[in-house]
Amino acid sequence: MSLSSSLRSGRSGALALLTLFAGQDARAPADAIDRVVQAAMAADELPSVALVVGRAGAIVKQAAYGEASLEGHVPATTRTVYPIASATKAMTSTAVFLLVREGKFTLEDSITELLPGLPESWLEVTPRHLLTHTSGLPDIAATPGREPLIAATREDALAKVTALPLVSAAGARWAYNQTNYMLLLMLVERYGERPFEAFVRERLFEPLGLQATVFGDSDDDVPGRASMYELSDGALRPRQSHFPAFVRGAAGVNTSVEEWYRWADAWAHAKLLPQADLEVLWAPAELASGARVSLGSDTSYGCGVMVETRAGHRSVGHSGGGNAAFRYFIDEDLLVVMATNGKTQEDALVDRIAEAARTMPAK
Repeated sequence: MSLSSSLRSGRSGALALLTLFAGQDARAPADAIDRVVQAAMAADELPSVALVVGRAGAIVKQAAYGEASLEGHVPATTRTVYPIASATKAMTSTAVFLLVREGKFTLEDSITELLPGLPESWLEVTPRHLLTHTSGLPDIAATPGREPLIAATREDALAKVTALPLVSAAGARWAYNQTNYMLLLMLVERYGERPFEAFVRERLFEPLGLQATVFGDSDDDVPGRASMYELSDGALRPRQSHFPAFVRGAAGVNTSVEEWYRWADAWAHAKLLPQADLEVLWAPAELASGARVSLGSDTSYGCGVMVETRAGHRSVGHSGGGNAAFRYFIDEDLLVVMATNGKTQEDALVDRIAEAARTMPAK
């Protein structure tokens, strides 16, 4: 039985048969990570999963499981390209920090001074507020933080959102908001002196040799990208995601787990930004009251990254789209990058992969 027919009939017995390991013998006994992934694929009917796990800068596991395309029965590999949606925000925050380091602006400047033409009521909003989702600005998303948007172009989105009142005073509270990362994209374009995608490609992708990592949504032809699916009425159906160019600071990167790991490893080990900048980027945000942003037990938000401490393990990273996530466990120097072409609780799956990795002997 093929994986696609197995999934459509609700049976999971074929999942393990289609497991592919990059650089490993597919006939080798399943290890702890394999078992975690196979269980998730069965539970959530995921067509494929790809991952890379590294410890202390060395890859300890990279593998791909299942099919990148059910229709074409295309096996997934660690070079299969997946959209990473909101995990793009970690790359955008890195681009912003590069410009801050170059003295183009500071995290405490007013965005109305940095981006002329914005409402005077936005005067107190700073790049730090945008990065940490504490701006209090109205959202360009029709449903806060999510698709669809209130307009199809940047000009229309700006016209509509600038006509709205502030949701709260700058720094008063945390609210996930796509307006923030549209404005950060505009900052990168103005002070990086080139289109956002060109800046990110030239400063973050090309130095690391990321040739398959590109921007685009479901309307774009992205070479090597997996077909995306979601469960609807008990069956897997094609899934569409739309991120116009003006919100690609919030979402829009497509990459393979091999290339994403290369980026995340360089980021985590201070090869893109110095450690002092990372400590700022990774720090839990503070509100104007002095209280730390809290999104739940031991969970906060930094500059484009979730900041968490679970079971004593400090970590930073971001997830996106219900299908992709990366997490760097700081004290253990453990990095997990994972993507699927289905929908799952991506953060929880990364946690389980990390826990499995802790039980495996070092190579």
